[in-house]
This record gives sequence, structure tokens and C-alpha cells, in this order.
Amino acid sequence: MKTKLLLLLVTVLASTNFYAQCSRSGTFVASSTMPMAYPISGSANITFTTGVAKDVNLESDFTTVQGADLRVYASKNIDINAAGADAIQISGQLLNDDGSGNSGAGSSVISGARTYALPNSTTLGEYDFIVIQCIAIGARWGHVELGANSGADCNALSLDEKNT
Repeated sequence: MKTKLLLLLVTVLASTNFYAQCSRSGTFVASSTMPMAYPISGSANITFTTGVAKDVNLESDFTTVQGADLRVYASKNIDINAAGADAIQISGQLLNDDGSGNSGAGSSVISGARTYALPNSTTLGEYDFIVIQCIAIGARWGHVELGANSGADCNALSLDEKNT
């Protein structure tokens, strides 16, 4: 009986997926280079879960206003157009979600959690910024500077990434 229970336990553990998770996060800062200050606030992170996903997450406290063609980027530099920024666009246009039907810049609220997938080839420390860029005027709406790795599984995740 003990042998059967032990065999059953080993079988269950072998078929169970355990995922390591690690993230880097920060808080949005409005751009000081915009001709007019548009509000942006909340937090965002890059989260890696082994075997599952590599995502950029705008958290539930995220809020800003509608702009002319806002896009989300992962970048090595605060300026996505700078040499070496290697910025990648990870979203389509951010649209207002207040139901008013008013799509004028600065007039409709964009808020709430959103998740955008990163390419599988992305590594944990590759990007230091999440940037929201207004494409129509070529200006940064706001950004998050990502902090240090956090999560109990960061070392295991980094080892898995290197081995892969």
C-alpha cells in the first residue's frame, strides 16, 4: 500500500507544472518634454514566468488620457528613438475606455490593467523602460523605469533562461 501511494505521489508531482516567476516594476512618470502635461499614473512591470509567458503589465491603477495614437514600447533607453534604445512596440493603439465616444486627445480616460506579450527571445534584463509614446506628434507621453528583479524565483528563472 505504501508503495502504491508513493508511486501515485511521484506520478502527480511529475505531471504538475511548477513555474518560476520574476518581475521588474516601476511607477509611471509623465514626460517633461511634452508641450502640455498630460496626466499619467500607476505602475507597470515586466514579468517572466518560465514555460508560460514574458509580459509587460500595466497594473489596475494605471490611468492616462486618450492621445493621438498612443503605443506601448519596451526600450533600453527612455528615448525610444535614441541610438541603442532597441525599442520594440508591444501594443496597438491605446484606446479610451470610458464609453463616452469622445476620442479627442486629452479628453477621454484610459485606465485599468492591460497585458502585452514580449517576444520569447526577450531576456529578463534586456529592457529598462516601459514607454508610452504618442506617435502622431513623436513625443513620449510617459515612462516607467524598471527596478531590480523581484520574486523568490528570480535566480531559478535566470538559470533556466541561460540554459535555454
